[in-house]
Amino acid sequence: MGDKVRKKTLYYTFDEFLEKFGYTREKAIYEIKHHGIKASYTLPRLKTLLPFGGPYGHPSLIPRNEVERYAAIIAENESPPTQYMDKDRQPAFSSELEAAVSCWMALFSDATPAKVATHTREKAMSWLSKNRPELEESQHKRIATLLTPDARKSGGAPPATE
Repeated sequence: MGDKVRKKTLYYTFDEFLEKFGYTREKAIYEIKHHGIKASYTLPRLKTLLPFGGPYGHPSLIPRNEVERYAAIIAENESPPTQYMDKDRQPAFSSELEAAVSCWMALFSDATPAKVATHTREKAMSWLSKNRPELEESQHKRIATLLTPDARKSGGAPPATE
């Protein structure tokens, strides 16, 4: 019993981190990587806990001092571009914009050129259907088209010449 109480006070679980900051899973993983937050990771198949700082699996425990450090960073640097994710704080919240950014982060936040080269519109459609089923199919199509990297787009009118 003492260990459970101790872990609760020393660490945040990944779900608690999501709830504290109101992030989607994709946004939280991006922020953890981007800000170098030390976290322990669980490998899904082995169900083993890895030491802090490993970039494998999904984050499972995040030290409380790392969460507090991150909270201070974002409080100091919070800017309008991150507010689009918070429908409770942002009066101009757009579920379509939030879905587009979350999908982009899931598919491309750490994308290599090789990964971009294999991207298809259908991958974005699949992600949206699975993760944002409340949106209409026409919204999924718009977002998937928007998220197709320029390098993968073809067709359309040739560029205008002067």
